[in-house]
Amino acid sequence: MTTMSIAIQDRSSRWLLIGSLALNLFFIGTVGSLAVRHYVMSAQPAATERLRTAAGRIERLAAPLPPADAEKLRATFRPRASEAEEARAALNRAFERIQAALRKEPFDPAQLRAALAEVRAMRPVYELVMHRDDRRLGPNLVPSKGGCRPFFQREAVNAGLVILNPADGEPQPLRPCPLGVGSAAIFAENMTMTDWVRILALRPQLNRTVIDRTGLTGGFDITLQYPVDDLGPGNPLPAIKPLLESQLGLTLRDAEAPVEILVIENIEHPTDN
Repeated sequence: MTTMSIAIQDRSSRWLLIGSLALNLFFIGTVGSLAVRHYVMSAQPAATERLRTAAGRIERLAAPLPPADAEKLRATFRPRASEAEEARAALNRAFERIQAALRKEPFDPAQLRAALAEVRAMRPVYELVMHRDDRRLGPNLVPSKGGCRPFFQREAVNAGLVILNPADGEPQPLRPCPLGVGSAAIFAENMTMTDWVRILALRPQLNRTVIDRTGLTGGFDITLQYPVDDLGPGNPLPAIKPLLESQLGLTLRDAEAPVEILVIENIEHPTDN
């Protein structure tokens, strides 16, 4: 009995020693890999690190394109590269101020709000430079001088609109901007691109959602004329895409994007009362 007890204890001690050695080797390997990663790998920039520059963004867009299309993209970007890099650098500095505000001790909510507001102000400037098209506007798309209330901001009326003389000390109210949609032409005064795409979406030639990605701001006086030869009884309306390109300098492209829709889940007849 004594000999068997010694053999069992010797075997248990051997497995305990092997397990202890394996655990020690595991911890040594883990610590060694972390040290190598910290002192060796950190000195080398990551191959997949994204450069926060305008040129870096263009290269990422050009990478999956065919060589000819990629070069066209780069050629379009070169004339405004300096302006784009300045806007990107300003946006980067705004992001750095957010990080500084988050690290500051004690935390200052006002400083963070100011940094966030700066980012919100700088991002549209950068995006406008990156998305701006160098084409000139068409002859029938003219920046408006204003002087009227945009069509979609006017009050709805059934029969007419009467503009009364203002009271003493009050400014003269703006007249409503005219909008005409007919079989021969579409004309609008002081209309933004956001409102213009709403008009286009209702045209029978399209009958699709249209999204404004021109980057154009402000109001425009717009005239879109249909060719006279294409007009007449029984003739369908002409294609609107070539007219937009030739007269307004605008291009329609097929794309997929999220849009808001109205869903009616339930409807009931009104009650008698």
